[in-house]
Parts: sequence; C-alpha cells; structure tokens
Amino acid sequence: MKNIKVASMISVAEHAVCLVIMGLHNIAQGLKSIDESKWEKTQLIGNEIKNKTIGFIGFGNIGQDIAELLDKFNVNIIYTNKTRLIDNLAYEYLELLELVKKIDVISVQVALKLYYNPGTNYLLLLKGTSDGVY
Repeated sequence: MKNIKVASMISVAEHAVCLVIMGLHNIAQGLKSIDESKWEKTQLIGNEIKNKTIGFIGFGNIGQDIAELLDKFNVNIIYTNKTRLIDNLAYEYLELLELVKKIDVISVQVALKLYYNPGTNYLLLLKGTSDGVY
C-alpha cells in the first residue's frame, strides 16, 4: 500500500476490471469505428470474460481487490508475486514462466522492470490462442 491511498484503492480496482472487459469486447475499436462514421461489426466481435484465466503479476492489495471483483464473473485467477501469499489460499500461485503459459488476460500490478530481464521477453511466452491474450 505504498503507492496509493486506501480510499482510492477500490476505484483503481474497479477501473482495472472495466479495462479488462473493454479489452475483451473491443470497446475502444468500436468507439473509434463510430467516431469515423463506420460500423465494422464483424471486426468488433468480442469475447466473454466468463471462464477466462486471468493472471496477476504482483498480488498486493490492489491486485487482490481486482481479483475479488473478478471472482463474480466466474473466472480462474492465478498469480505470481515476489513471495507466495500463505494467507490467501483462494487463488493459485504459479511461478512467472508457468503463469504466462496459462492465461487469457494479464494484469500487471508491479513496476514492469521488476520482472524484466533484457534477455527474455516474457510476453512472447503468453499462451497462444486464436483469440489472443488481453
């Protein structure tokens, strides 16, 4: 809880959930299409959040708040963190290299440089699907 005031933590979590849903449903592309007086309906088919696997890189207070909100959408939540959270057994802990192979949606809740190794691009390891990873 070093970087954000407690009062705004739930707002940050709600905003993150909104961004996940917007990404899955191609909302930004749809708004752009409308602004350009187009409606490319076939290119705007989205994906439901239900049954997706959402991976968290960093699982502090905000990450856990996001996970709690996402639980209501019947998703599978897995996380990696500097340390495994013994007191939070509701979610599965995986090492980073295993986590990125299993997720449909990624939520990064740490400074990316903490997981960046110049020789490894972890984003290339993300689970490959026809839908992609969000």
